[in-house]
Amino acid sequence: MLIIFSALLGILPAGFAPAQNQAGISRFLGKSDKPVQIQADRLEADNQAGVLVFTGQVLLRQGDLVLSTDRVDAYFNPQNREVTRILATGKVKMSQGDRVGVGEKAEYDVVQEMLVLTGSPRLFQGEDQVEGDLIRVDLGRNRYEVESAKARVGSKRLKQMKEKGVPAKGKGAKP
Repeated sequence: MLIIFSALLGILPAGFAPAQNQAGISRFLGKSDKPVQIQADRLEADNQAGVLVFTGQVLLRQGDLVLSTDRVDAYFNPQNREVTRILATGKVKMSQGDRVGVGEKAEYDVVQEMLVLTGSPRLFQGEDQVEGDLIRVDLGRNRYEVESAKARVGSKRLKQMKEKGVPAKGKGAKP
């Protein structure tokens, strides 16, 4: 089932509409004027409780930004219908260009613009990879923090560092 937000304005919170790009799920998928689309096997909406639940091969897309997962719970304020929190669970994969994030759970605080990825989370960009117990991404400031971090630098990056004269660890590099 493909759900295009502009067609569902009657049952979805206003923050989910493509025309309202500063609120709701459009902030999760990047500040963009491009339409947001969700494909899922099932949608349950409880407007009184303020929650939308998408289940079964969920795919969210906005421009080149894609989120795939087993389930998305979107929590919104029933009074003003703005999305405040989004929880993606089960085989979470987010991608944009050559950047990819994976884990078992992703929680996004819309107000704080903070994404927390858990459950063996990893971030990839090209050949480079970082993993840890928890990855916190501050989308508002374009920063991330990794707890218990382990990183792998790809061979292309190592070659670039060598060409710039950056010493490799164990060969004059300071810890």
